[in-house]
Amino acid sequence: MSHAAIALQACPPSSSGPEKTGSSPSEKTTITVSEIVNRTGISRDVVYDMLEKKEIPAVHFGRKHRWIISRRAFEQWERTFGSQERSAPRLA
Repeated sequence: MSHAAIALQACPPSSSGPEKTGSSPSEKTTITVSEIVNRTGISRDVVYDMLEKKEIPAVHFGRKHRWIISRRAFEQWERTFGSQERSAPRLA
């Protein structure tokens, strides 16, 4: 299953919109690039690069850097791959 399919599956549409669903009305189902930067310590440019390379599961929306990143899919990625990404040196 592709990363995009996982991201979409983890964030199904609802009548209240895709932004807030789940166990709590205030719990967001998506995560922003800024939140990823804060949580992982990875630079903004590297996060965008990883999104472009589909290393982080997300769906690209529009021509600009607009990404729909499922919080659930990201947290699953973070548990399985995130620690490897932070500890591995990045080659240019």
